[in-house]
Amino acid sequence: MNIALIGYGYWGKKVYKTLSSIISKKNIFVVEPNQKKTPTNIETKTFKEILFDKTITQVFIVTPEITHFKIAKQCLENNKNIFVEKPLCLKKKEAVELHQIAKKNNLKIYVDYIFIYDPYVKKISELIKKNTIGKLTRIESIRHSINISKPIISVFDDLAIHDIYLGKYFLKKECNKTKTIKELIVSKQIKQASAIFSYGKINFFANYSWIQPVAKRTMIFFGKEAIIVWDKNEKDLFIYKNQKLAKKIKVKIVSSPLELSIKEFMFGKNNYNYISDVKILEDLDKQLLNLA
Repeated sequence: MNIALIGYGYWGKKVYKTLSSIISKKNIFVVEPNQKKTPTNIETKTFKEILFDKTITQVFIVTPEITHFKIAKQCLENNKNIFVEKPLCLKKKEAVELHQIAKKNNLKIYVDYIFIYDPYVKKISELIKKNTIGKLTRIESIRHSINISKPIISVFDDLAIHDIYLGKYFLKKECNKTKTIKELIVSKQIKQASAIFSYGKINFFANYSWIQPVAKRTMIFFGKEAIIVWDKNEKDLFIYKNQKLAKKIKVKIVSSPLELSIKEFMFGKNNYNYISDVKILEDLDKQLLNLA
């Protein structure tokens, strides 16, 4: 099995390291325009060589979000199964087109929804199913980054996708309504904003920012009897009852979420509805830019 990795930046390096723990480095070919980024002991090819190499059947796309659609389309047209770093693309019509090409050529599109494989997410899901906090009534999320600037895309495209797929994962249903709250838009680029995702009677409140002095990733699950707090900066999950800490829960980490995600793409049969997720992202951006 030969594999191509397009993009050898911060996350691309992590993907390469994980891939090389699964298959031989001799079977991994990296496409990276900036040759200074790639060590001499890594096998490299050009994008064109990847497309026409019939021995390469799986391609990992870890490039800037705005490039995903064009690269993914060319790979699918040349009979490559694709693993794409989130989000798949930025417009619903692009997602539909990619889906149609993949279906026609009997190929797999896999979007790296990495937190689905996070042991903390698995544990929270287990606690909710066991009725540990009573009936779930709402979810809140805070995703803040330090002084991030990504041309063309919005803070929603970068961060909200996690909550879109996690909301679906925890609540086992599609989001049926969204609402946005404008906070900071500079030159038509959304840098800080909030969103409300509705899943029937349950609302998911989320705040996103690229301009905070401290990075933060926190999710809070409100039940009728207790609350679960998941802070990515902490090792434990926290359960609160009557506004007091009632319990700390340790989470066992066996495999990295990235490793599990990659293996699911390579060996599994993942069929996720990524089209609806892209539509929600597009709707969020349109709502806020109409308010700007």
